[in-house]
Amino acid sequence: MNSYYGGAVPAIGGALVMGAWARLSFRGRRTAPARHAVLFAAGLAILANSRPYEGLVFSLPFVVTLLIAVLRGRLPRATVLVSVALVLVITGAAMTYYFSRVTGDPLRLPYSLYRDTSSEAPHFIWQIPRQPPVYHHRVTRHFHRYREMAAYDLARANHGLDGVWEKTKDYSRFFIGPFLVIPLLVTLPWMWRNPRTRFLLFVAALFAAALAVEVWHSPHYAAPATGLAMLLSVQALRQLRLWKQGRFLIGLVIAGVVVTPLPPPDLHGVERAQVLDRLRAMPGAHLVIVRYTLRHDPGDEWVYNDAEIDKSKVVWAREMDPGSNRTLLRYFANRQPWLVEPDLSPPRLSPYDPNSPPDPPFQFVRLGVEAIEVLRHPNEVKRTVLAKAAAAGVDLERLNCDQWNYYFTAATGVEPPDASGCSIRQRTDPVSYDHWFAWLWRQR
Repeated sequence: MNSYYGGAVPAIGGALVMGAWARLSFRGRRTAPARHAVLFAAGLAILANSRPYEGLVFSLPFVVTLLIAVLRGRLPRATVLVSVALVLVITGAAMTYYFSRVTGDPLRLPYSLYRDTSSEAPHFIWQIPRQPPVYHHRVTRHFHRYREMAAYDLARANHGLDGVWEKTKDYSRFFIGPFLVIPLLVTLPWMWRNPRTRFLLFVAALFAAALAVEVWHSPHYAAPATGLAMLLSVQALRQLRLWKQGRFLIGLVIAGVVVTPLPPPDLHGVERAQVLDRLRAMPGAHLVIVRYTLRHDPGDEWVYNDAEIDKSKVVWAREMDPGSNRTLLRYFANRQPWLVEPDLSPPRLSPYDPNSPPDPPFQFVRLGVEAIEVLRHPNEVKRTVLAKAAAAGVDLERLNCDQWNYYFTAATGVEPPDASGCSIRQRTDPVSYDHWFAWLWRQR
């Protein structure tokens, strides 16, 4: 609830939508319809700004049934429609203004821009992966190219059935648990006979189908239906209470819930917070360059900043190629640069040496890429590598592909590509510099 994922926010939105809908639908004119209509629209606004897709699917049945009630005259048409429209118009205007300032398009969400330009895997299992972008950091490449694409392959495995099974286990374990699911399953036929709970079961089924076609799954994805899961669980217990041995069975269920051990706490972020507290206690402004090892878990991210980065006391950045690192240091010349190595135990904070090469080296991307400063000008790369090898005093006529690759990394701070295919002969045989560089130029 109190995590970066923010599952509590869409859970509140879903609860407002469902609760206001119930009061409008079942109490109608006997209560203050304007107030409940405003709360209903506020829930829609929260869902639109927290989990747009899941919020839309969850709220759609409530919107449709409420609109039917208004059109049939069961609710005061002007009161409900004006109240809802007022909130949604204000929300829509604020959202389009925000989108236009961030993405340049009033109809394009910032998250959509991020996914379209920074990732490969699509959101839904029927979609085709995008062309890979140029990743500026090894850890983001690993996250998007390998972890996300692995999730995409799993979601599509066995025509999507494997992914559906994984989602079913994870969502039911989080929202219902092993004991509450028992009364929910055994009382399902009786709940279906009740028109009110039948509608809730329909909403749950529609929402589950919407989750099933997504590539990824996590409890906060289903957060809009938190209130619905709680309500259905309570209704199942109420139905079970009517059985002959219902009170005894409910006691067993509650006892099982009470004795179920809680999962271990998630300590991600604690060590970063400790480093941040140390830096905030120091005078002046600081720049923290984060160096991950090859074994780093990309889910344990240390680099995120306040909205106004330039005004922040502490700015976090991932280590890049040497040229980009120097540009970053020049931009934040008024800050004390630090190096943080999160994968050490404990994480180490030390002054950053701008002359030290990245470790591990920046992952290779093709020459001439504008975003990677040290590889931006291929002719300069060619001269730099040759000069580095010559300064080492080696016989340039006797270097093989792997050795040329070594001097490439020494000169640029960038990891070389695999030397397979560099030469039609054995990789240990000497190759000319021009032959090696022509091969390097073709690598992608």
